[in-house]
Amino acid sequence: MSGIISSNIVTDGLVFYVDAANPNSYISGDTTTNDLILDNNGTLTNGVGFSTENNGAWDFDGTNDYVGCNTLVDTVKDDNIGTISVWVKPDDILNNRVFISFTASNQTRQYLTMALSGTYNFYVAMRSDSNPSSGFFVYSDTNPFVPGQWINLNVTQDGVSPQLYVNGVSVSQTFFVDDNDQKWINDMSSFNLVNISRLVTSNLNQNYFDGQIANVNVYNKDLSSDEVLQNYNALKGRFGL
Repeated sequence: MSGIISSNIVTDGLVFYVDAANPNSYISGDTTTNDLILDNNGTLTNGVGFSTENNGAWDFDGTNDYVGCNTLVDTVKDDNIGTISVWVKPDDILNNRVFISFTASNQTRQYLTMALSGTYNFYVAMRSDSNPSSGFFVYSDTNPFVPGQWINLNVTQDGVSPQLYVNGVSVSQTFFVDDNDQKWINDMSSFNLVNISRLVTSNLNQNYFDGQIANVNVYNKDLSSDEVLQNYNALKGRFGL
């Protein structure tokens, strides 16, 4: 891993790292992106595009393209804490648009999804079964999105409650549902899918992302606020921040 990803990226607990700008992870025209940590590689589906801006990013049309990363399931299925981080540049900020989701294909309501919407700004929703109170729904109090502008988003789960971060800083947040704030991936008994740019369950296949995604990281530990900021600082120059 040394020399493959930036030396400034936190690697303790890192279990998944894909980056469209890193030739070890992706080469324009390929239909596979290589995970640089544990070989949990992703498959580009339905014509995911590629932009050379900012050294490289995947370009999603908001209609049907996504990256399937189902080999990540076995790596994270027992995790009760963790961190998810994405670098995104949305075109549409008014509708529900998913950055990444962890779901069960044979269940109607088992998911952990990280997304945006015109109503709930930046949000993370988690349900372990059909009962709406089986998890949590937390959203940022202010809308951090500007169409066509890059932004780094993180959610950490320490086993007690999730925390949202925007551009390396924790943000004020509100729980729409907070019955089981401590829940995480291990609470989904039928979890078997990981997708970048869509939410899919047994009765849903929707909320495709419209815009660009350049980098996705998953950890099996809850990063500290200093570590989240460290990762943001490691890549912000690439995105003009």
